[in-house]
Amino acid sequence: VVKSDFCGIAYNPPMLFRRASPRFPLILGLAVVGLAAGLALAAIFSLPHIARLSPVEGAQGVSARAPIRLTFTRPMDHASVEAALHFSPDTAGTFGWDGSTVTFTPNTPWPAEGAVTVTLAGGQSQRGLPLLGGRAWTFTVGGPRIAYLLGEAPNLWVLPLAENAEPRQITTEANGVF
Repeated sequence: VVKSDFCGIAYNPPMLFRRASPRFPLILGLAVVGLAAGLALAAIFSLPHIARLSPVEGAQGVSARAPIRLTFTRPMDHASVEAALHFSPDTAGTFGWDGSTVTFTPNTPWPAEGAVTVTLAGGQSQRGLPLLGGRAWTFTVGGPRIAYLLGEAPNLWVLPLAENAEPRQITTEANGVF
């Protein structure tokens, strides 16, 4: 920037060429830390993670033939997820994929009135990004039960086959279900 006054011409250099402020290292350090924190947060929020799962943690009375479904936030590498997914009790089954959702269908029913623990200990996205954290959850399988229709406007009821079990009404449709 060039300024003129009655005494002569004065040159005022751009900020880039001026002597740095004594606070410049502090400001630069804070800028670098802020940039690093922003990049770290962006990386964390772009890493794949489980968006939905079924049956949910703590579910009770789950069907002995219920499949396990996991939906991820990113398209996943199928082989890595399938290798990292474990069940207790150990159960053989088949995997199927629909977009970012994997479904595990057991070959034999889950044990009646038993707990099933599902553990996902790894996996990666199709781009090679690691799954954000492992996940384990447990649900309880219901025992055998009979479903039946009852009433003038028939609604669905369920009766567990356990001793002293009480029937439970499932639907409450005014015109019944057919």
